[in-house]
Amino acid sequence: HSDSWGSAIFGFYTTFDRFVDLYVWNHQNFLPVIAAGNDGVDGYYTAGYTSFLDQHGIVIPDATADGVIDSQSIGSPALSKNVLAVGATESDRTSGSASSRTWFSLFPSKYKVDPIKTDYASVGIVHDNVYHQGMAAFSSRGPTICGRIKPDVTAPGCDVLSTRYTVGSKYGWGTYPPHSRYYNYNGGTSMACPLAAGAATLAREHVIKRAGIEQPTAALIKALLINGAQSISPGQYGVAEFREIPPFSPNNVEGWGQVNVGNSLYAVGTGTIFMDRIQNGNFKKQKTVNFYIDVVNTNVPLKATLVWADYPSNPAASGFSELVNDFDLLAESPSSIIFHGNGTEGGDRTNNVEKILVENPESGSWRISITAVNLMKSGSLPALVVSGGIDDVPPLIIPHLIEDTPPRAEGYEAVAMINSVYPIEGTGTADFAWAVGDANSATGTWAQTSVYAQNDGQIYKTVIPGTLQTGEVCYAWDMPGAAAPVTNSFTILPFNLELDELSHYFTYTGGASNINVFADISWAADTPDTWILLDTTSGSNDGIVVYSVTTNYVASQRSGTISVYGAIKTNELSVTQGPWNKTPEPPTLARPEVSTSGNTISIVFSAERNNKYTLQWRESLSTGEWLDLVSDITLDDGLLTLSASSFPGHTGLPEQSFFRLKCASLVQ
Repeated sequence: HSDSWGSAIFGFYTTFDRFVDLYVWNHQNFLPVIAAGNDGVDGYYTAGYTSFLDQHGIVIPDATADGVIDSQSIGSPALSKNVLAVGATESDRTSGSASSRTWFSLFPSKYKVDPIKTDYASVGIVHDNVYHQGMAAFSSRGPTICGRIKPDVTAPGCDVLSTRYTVGSKYGWGTYPPHSRYYNYNGGTSMACPLAAGAATLAREHVIKRAGIEQPTAALIKALLINGAQSISPGQYGVAEFREIPPFSPNNVEGWGQVNVGNSLYAVGTGTIFMDRIQNGNFKKQKTVNFYIDVVNTNVPLKATLVWADYPSNPAASGFSELVNDFDLLAESPSSIIFHGNGTEGGDRTNNVEKILVENPESGSWRISITAVNLMKSGSLPALVVSGGIDDVPPLIIPHLIEDTPPRAEGYEAVAMINSVYPIEGTGTADFAWAVGDANSATGTWAQTSVYAQNDGQIYKTVIPGTLQTGEVCYAWDMPGAAAPVTNSFTILPFNLELDELSHYFTYTGGASNINVFADISWAADTPDTWILLDTTSGSNDGIVVYSVTTNYVASQRSGTISVYGAIKTNELSVTQGPWNKTPEPPTLARPEVSTSGNTISIVFSAERNNKYTLQWRESLSTGEWLDLVSDITLDDGLLTLSASSFPGHTGLPEQSFFRLKCASLVQ
């Protein structure tokens, strides 16, 4: 459940927070995801803020304008114990409505002191060639008045592109042309909250499908997200006086860190153990439950996160401990080193979330224990997530689903990511099989192949041949040690691709035409013939292929093809063009160039292609036979030069000579 609303309450546990906690207590599968609030300020409080603080006797310990966001601005109901409170980080958007605006330009009454004042609101800061993501200045900080850590996690919340309420006239942080009516940029923990809620939805689906927990508690989903959350400390402003995020996690700026779905569900080289409704809630005070795991891969962190729904507190005790039921999380290494939840000494007495992170764990047997330190109300259902290089955790197969598609001649790419505690570094193989039929029952014969890992040892790729007919296809991934094959299916959709004609004839002069394509798929057109020119090379659904052919200057007929293809079908249009058969024109003698050089005469004139030109001569204008002196043929239009230096019966150029050009077509 995603709630992008709340009220400024400055960490004060109210009756409404009690109501939210009570609802989750009574419905422990229900996880409210709540925006932390947008009340982060740096020493400049409105009159309304000041009045509320004075009325309730709340003192903000660091309420000074010093370039660091003040603490204890967490809102209600985000400060409820049993919700997932979400703060906002900057979004790393280098282009967008507010990407060029500073915090001061957006909120001039709140952020008047550097480094916040001149920091760009949508992107982090590069320092010493290292990029540092940071918090949104407005994001409400913890703790609660009694010292509980809030927010729980963070997510990007600046300059987020979102759907717009079209009835109003406001545009948030800015418009999104060309669709400004329906979309706009905006910022706030209200934008970060839905991202975290979406992550929680994916986490819940993962637990149901991969871990087989049909009704996971909200505590388990919350634990899974917090277990994979990643700290962005120190933030943007260095590690000195303006440090934005404390060095240790958890803290009251980012909680347990920024949501990272990949870390929570599929961290490389990591196996994950889920334990929900531990002991069915039947704990007794001081009772300890132990779990033992074997760490075999020390190159990945060992993490353990414990969460439980706590009974609602009394608002009258807001300044004191708000924890009703107190559990402790402890991890003991093979060499007997003890790690307490949240990095505390001796155990956390304040929070109903505890996390242990060991960056470089020892190999060997670890003890993970949960102790009921104090129970004032029965009914808490603790949930534990443990992840790391843990032995006996089967490889996790995560297939990329093949989408329904028309037939594809190139086949259907099948990809799977296989997450294994043991590095497989390109040497492992997975088994892949496919058959006609749906994901529940294959009706055809299974075809099987072994697939080698890619270079990263996680990604496996193969191709289902494109020879299958339309219908449903079942496919399955398996790997030695996996709990079970992962089976899915996709449908090869029926399709239509037809042409309105299969042949077309052109005369030698050429010209243009088109093909009507009747289709319900994407298609392409091409031709191997250079004399056929395509104006259209692709389309989708019904369309037209516009094409033309050049003039045929050859004395023979020519034939070519246009192929229109899509899916696994190819249609061909046969194009035929007749031979050159133009009746030759008399030679064009306008502006002829006639020249002599010694006994040689040359005539330059315009000639037409596909003709034979002959230079003829005789001594009399009106009598005597025309004698052929020299001939040449033309295959292209252009200037032609005919030269003669030998004249029958003469040793040189006769003093009196008459010349003419004879033209004959090469095409019969």
